[in-house]
Amino acid sequence: MKIIEPLKYKILELLTKGQVGPLNYARLRCGTELDIRKILDIYSCIKINKNPYVFIDLVPFERFGHISKLISSLNSFKNIRPILLVMGEGLLNQILAETYPCPILIAKFNEKGDLLKFEGGSKGDKKIEKLAIDDFNRKKEKKISDLLNFRNIVSNDMLTQLLSEPGNLDIPNKNDEKSTRVCISGKYYRVMENNMLVSCYLNVKEIGKNYIAIHSIAYEIIVFILEYFRRDIDLYNQIDAIVTTNNTSLIFASCVQTILGKPVVAIDKLGPIPSLNLHRRKLRNMLQDKNVILVEEVIATGSEIDRALFFLNNMNISKIIKIISIYNLEVGIPRLVSPDQIISLCKPKEKLNYVYRSK
Repeated sequence: MKIIEPLKYKILELLTKGQVGPLNYARLRCGTELDIRKILDIYSCIKINKNPYVFIDLVPFERFGHISKLISSLNSFKNIRPILLVMGEGLLNQILAETYPCPILIAKFNEKGDLLKFEGGSKGDKKIEKLAIDDFNRKKEKKISDLLNFRNIVSNDMLTQLLSEPGNLDIPNKNDEKSTRVCISGKYYRVMENNMLVSCYLNVKEIGKNYIAIHSIAYEIIVFILEYFRRDIDLYNQIDAIVTTNNTSLIFASCVQTILGKPVVAIDKLGPIPSLNLHRRKLRNMLQDKNVILVEEVIATGSEIDRALFFLNNMNISKIIKIISIYNLEVGIPRLVSPDQIISLCKPKEKLNYVYRSK
């Protein structure tokens, strides 16, 4: 599945220029000549696979500059077809006012994110329309919108692909130092600090050294915090703060803070009992009566979430409205929260053949 995301590219551009409040600014100002050129450059480099179409994500926008120029330029490519993703009436009305009939497909979603219909396109796009509908319905869960289901697939694919980059996934082998690996029945396992064994180790700290990866992951977190920019409810103003459970997740949450403009509170080193009272006093001042999003970089056994929830719930100072994990290895589940409250951007267990076991 191929997708081009103008908002993500615009935010990255604004961040490099030091723009304050880049999310709202980007949503209002996207569509410059430079933005159009960026989209077309990416589009022209996409390799054709079994589905000869590319989604252009215009969901975050009510209006988009030079939209007629973008559409005519995209329509000039012969080997691959574009599908514009549009939410609500604002941008759709602009498109139809400037380019009617629209020569490329538009997938229209209501303000909750449910697919309503397709507009425009040519006769040859009817087959592509059916394939796109299959994309929106793949692995569909009844409780979420078509757009969020689609985004689950996009996020999972992107983050799984990220693990294939050098250094991001540690796979033990016979050449490793003997104290760090164990061979059982011909298969090598990495020895963890708790003496448990894993078939591979997700090196999220290494991912956190890549600025583009940090930005991409932060963008995915924001998309799910705001439920793909749905318009029927104001999710932005329902959130007071973002809580992270360690310094690794803080890397990504800090980027979220810069884009979204919400404060981040790090809860690190909860283990030592003598430090808990100090943490409580400090956190009570920051989180009293706040609605918070909890961000965790990896969920394995579920205890990662339970420990933070136990600490926060005992203080009874804030309401946790969402829990977002970047990776969920599905070894176990948290006991203090319903699985429905956890949003996992990527579940790579099956793809990695991940095993977590004792010696």
